[in-house]
Amino acid sequence: MSSPKRVRELATASPVDSETRDVLRAFFDGPRLRALPAQRRKKEIVLEEVLRRLPRRREYREPELNRFIEVVHPDFCTIRREWIMGGYMEREAGVYKLAPRGRTVIDGG
Repeated sequence: MSSPKRVRELATASPVDSETRDVLRAFFDGPRLRALPAQRRKKEIVLEEVLRRLPRRREYREPELNRFIEVVHPDFCTIRREWIMGGYMEREAGVYKLAPRGRTVIDGG
């Protein structure tokens, strides 16, 4: 996870709007997420950034997904739950898969 580099890229890249840059600067300390924002739009920006940092796989078992998220933020349960509620991921029998909205985020659409 090259998160400090990713944040720098987003901070200097012109296609990313200033709101996104400001939110990422406010809520990330290098590779670590300080806290989840309370406001829905800011929370979506943060959740999408964490999702982009996941290794690309067809599916994720819950324990491995927890380990990936834990690198960014200790409350992996909340982030997983937010991904499900936000339509970024789907869960069945402890296996998580990207939902169409999650695939769109990952593919840059």
